[in-house]
Amino acid sequence: MKTKTLAEKWALWGIGPLFAGGAALHFVYGLLGKPAWAGLFCPVNESVFEHLKLGAWPVFAYALLGRAVLKKKQGHTVGWYRGQCAAMGICLSSILLLHYLYAGALGGESPWGDVVVFLLAVALGQAGAVSVLKKSRKESPAALTVMGMVLLLLAVGTFWPPRLPLFWDPLHGGYGLQ
Repeated sequence: MKTKTLAEKWALWGIGPLFAGGAALHFVYGLLGKPAWAGLFCPVNESVFEHLKLGAWPVFAYALLGRAVLKKKQGHTVGWYRGQCAAMGICLSSILLLHYLYAGALGGESPWGDVVVFLLAVALGQAGAVSVLKKSRKESPAALTVMGMVLLLLAVGTFWPPRLPLFWDPLHGGYGLQ
């Protein structure tokens, strides 16, 4: 078995902190008193769409932190942003896919099911990052731009959500900020 690079190890070490950060982020909006600006970073309701922020923002922050650490420890960050961009895409896609699979199979949703889905999504995302890192030969700062665009789309969906089931808050009814 090939020895993992520092970047690959960092991607895998991120599973716990990313899960904990995303789980904590779930409660920040309410704890802050529900200010509209917090809707950029935190879920503002219980829709599936809003829960994508639990994966997106922690991965984005981890990408920035990881780059700083890797640059300091090894002098380069080959493939790091590209790997974390893949991690974000896989994590968000997994949240959607796994949520609807389990909810459909069980005929409803469960808070514990959502926790398991989120943990699996984070783990799959970081495993995807490792896969990308193994194949990377150069850095791709454009990946940081892609992650930024995803975050912007999340903000748009919070403040101007379309009237689609993905954006519906089943707990309180309604869409977006309420």
